[in-house]
Amino acid sequence: MDDNADWGNFLANTLPEAYHTELANMLLQMNRMRTLAGLLDASAKETFYAIYDYIPADKRLQVYSAMSRMDAVDWLSTEEEKQAYCSGKQMDQYDENKFQTLLTYYPEGLLPYCAEIINTASNANTDLVMNVFCAIKTTWRAGNILTSDDKCALSEILEVVTNSLYSDKWGKLCAELYLTNILTEISEPAERYFFEHPLEFIQSLNFCKETNDGKFWNLFSMYRLPTSAYTDLDALKHFSESLIAENQTDLLGNIYGRAIAGADGIFPHESIRELLEQFDSDGLDLQVYVAYSDDRGARFVLDGSDQMQKAAKFTADARALSISYPHTTAILRQIADDYRREGQSDRLYSEL
Repeated sequence: MDDNADWGNFLANTLPEAYHTELANMLLQMNRMRTLAGLLDASAKETFYAIYDYIPADKRLQVYSAMSRMDAVDWLSTEEEKQAYCSGKQMDQYDENKFQTLLTYYPEGLLPYCAEIINTASNANTDLVMNVFCAIKTTWRAGNILTSDDKCALSEILEVVTNSLYSDKWGKLCAELYLTNILTEISEPAERYFFEHPLEFIQSLNFCKETNDGKFWNLFSMYRLPTSAYTDLDALKHFSESLIAENQTDLLGNIYGRAIAGADGIFPHESIRELLEQFDSDGLDLQVYVAYSDDRGARFVLDGSDQMQKAAKFTADARALSISYPHTTAILRQIADDYRREGQSDRLYSEL
């Protein structure tokens, strides 16, 4: 007989309740922990109480993980055991008892349900999902990780929040989830929140620099302007001036260097070109160039023609903007020179 919970369920439903405790002891002696879990799942709580103290501490998690009934949480004696019991369990359909139990001990298990209801716009659903996020933040401990299912559900939720449910409260919460390492990558709601609250962005960056060097460099090198930044020049200027006032010109240059192209297909976006002229800073220009170069990532080395085509495009772009945007022109010429050197080097390498 395989050691699985289905066998335990079968035995519990086949044999009279009077035999369950004796059978549970036999399974315990045989080290059939998953079968025992299935038996306890379908037995009266008296069976659970009778066998509970005899389950070795190092085997209890194995038993808990294979059980599904939620009323057993109330039978456990410590908070740690209750958390261990709930870990890995999920709620697919709403059940008040299961919801409250998971919210207290394993709120990550509610993410799949949240992903289902978040698409049905209502204040009640939105508040429920936000409560789950807050509970995850509150109960999160170092060493916790999200399962692949949790991550997929979280991505679905954040996409809906980004597209239709964004609020300052949502943005702040997503920023906190990122800063506490629950989210390993910065989400667009968090990016928007930091954009609209630049001083909090700088404070968060400084906090990470003191406490988590990896998080600091992730935030410094990966933060991108939200979509809303490109449609509000005044807001973008306020964000930029706030960073400059706090001696964060390098950070601003890094962010500009990861900007999207403009409507004309030329990097960077028109709003950033305008601000580069207003700020009139060679140091900022240099940082934009460096950030753009760093953001290009790895590439395949071919015969150099691909890089020469890019060099020609950036040269043409620089020429097109030379009168209106001299600072942007200088950046584009540097990028074009890089592509040209790479193209020449690639061609020589391909001929070896």
